[in-house]
Amino acid sequence: MIRNTEQISMGASVAVIGPTASGKEKLSVSELAPRLGEVAIITGNSVRAAALKAREQNLLTVCDGSVRFQPHAADIIHDWFNRGSRGFHFEQVGDGVKAHIFFGDRDLNKAIHPRNTGENLEPLAAHIATHPLIRKAMYRFWRDSIARFGGAVVVTKTPKAYMPEAPVVALTVDDITATAYRFRHGVNVFPTFDGELAYLRQRNELHRKKHLDGVPKGSMLLDMSPFLMHRAGMGKAADRVQEFLAQRMFR
Repeated sequence: MIRNTEQISMGASVAVIGPTASGKEKLSVSELAPRLGEVAIITGNSVRAAALKAREQNLLTVCDGSVRFQPHAADIIHDWFNRGSRGFHFEQVGDGVKAHIFFGDRDLNKAIHPRNTGENLEPLAAHIATHPLIRKAMYRFWRDSIARFGGAVVVTKTPKAYMPEAPVVALTVDDITATAYRFRHGVNVFPTFDGELAYLRQRNELHRKKHLDGVPKGSMLLDMSPFLMHRAGMGKAADRVQEFLAQRMFR
């Protein structure tokens, strides 16, 4: 039973999960958030922002492909998620529905893209995201952020760990379609199809190894392969999601 305003905000939210390049962000930002009148929060952006900050401050080292924390690094990163407006926080910018991730007054949304960093932050981000102390702080940070907005469409991993009241939409897609989708929208990291395909598979395998790709019981399963490459595809996928949400509401 939902008893308080925080739980009401979670119940009014939607969690969208799925592998890399399954259309999670596009579906959430372009279709679901405007239709539902909510902000879109990409939780992975806060993790990548933490990876960027940690790299800038030399809090992580990479040796033979293994990522390690420097002494006290986990405590420092944990603290970043508990500083309010002086640390990490999500804010809407202008009339956009997509919340940007800030550290203090620094907008990090563009800075965390691989094209701008010049490197792949995913191994660092996955290491940060699965540290127990930091993960607990991020769960609280994400839940507080959603509550502050009064609900949100949340692109995330493991949503039942911190927003169990929310319905979950689990997207799937085949690797070839996912790679083609990245090139079509100009968000590819590598210049060749094979390079990008290998990059996506590496990211997805990393998430599987870190146990970040589970699908909660009762989730709506939606194969995005038929929708990603069509102009009206996102709208049609959003129609399916709204049908699921309506059915769930009147159970």
